[in-house]
Amino acid sequence: MTTPRTETARSTRPRARRAATAGATLVAASLLALAAGATGPASAAGPATPLCGQFDAAPIDGGRYLVQNNRWGTGATQCVVPGDGGFLLERADGGVALDGPPKSYPSIVAGCHWGRCSTAPGLPVRARDVGGARTAASVQRSPGTWNVAYDLWFDSSPRPTGQNDDAELMIWLDHRGGVQPLGTPRGTVDVAGERWTVWQGDAGWDVVTFVRQARGSHADLPLAPFVDEAVRRGAVSHGSWLTSVQLGVEPWVGGAGLAVEDFSYDAGAPAP
Repeated sequence: MTTPRTETARSTRPRARRAATAGATLVAASLLALAAGATGPASAAGPATPLCGQFDAAPIDGGRYLVQNNRWGTGATQCVVPGDGGFLLERADGGVALDGPPKSYPSIVAGCHWGRCSTAPGLPVRARDVGGARTAASVQRSPGTWNVAYDLWFDSSPRPTGQNDDAELMIWLDHRGGVQPLGTPRGTVDVAGERWTVWQGDAGWDVVTFVRQARGSHADLPLAPFVDEAVRRGAVSHGSWLTSVQLGVEPWVGGAGLAVEDFSYDAGAPAP
């Protein structure tokens, strides 16, 4: 999920723009000093400022990406620490029922989310023109109940300022603790050289989720095959705009210590 509004687990929750473990590997002197909620270029190097406000966000990597706290499903304290190419979920208090939506979606964003935009090139792009776009990242696991998932948002407009009005495509890389996506399973597919279980549901918009059968802490994925499969299933329109590519964690219980590292989004060559 993502923003005061993101999606994933079973529920019709609003999308969110979507404790603490000291010493996790992402927290180091090289972290950028970023002001919570800032939208301009990253500032000079120094200790990173944790983002603890509900929808706090900050640019990283010179503004190419945004890190957002996106604590949309709980009132408990949550803090993320931005860093080069990712973030650490430093504090994640409390828990929610496992048969409902997660607490939050702390995440890194390429593109625009609820009016906040990064400078990553190639977004927005129409679904039919995704072409050679790909994304990669590594994930640091932790105790608790959670998933690690990409969230791709589609809209009829190239730059929506609120909730996206078309569809949501999630790619679950890993999960722990028995949680499952929104909707019902609709079979399995081979995409990008791996086997995925596909779920589809309705959260007020179409949601299609690819759950990786061989869970792992690393991803290097082309996006077009996932988008094309979602189009084939009727969840995404070829003419819709892909407005953001996000990678984050959705904790239900705990989650402190989860981290996304070495995130990248490359627009690649356009579709022919």
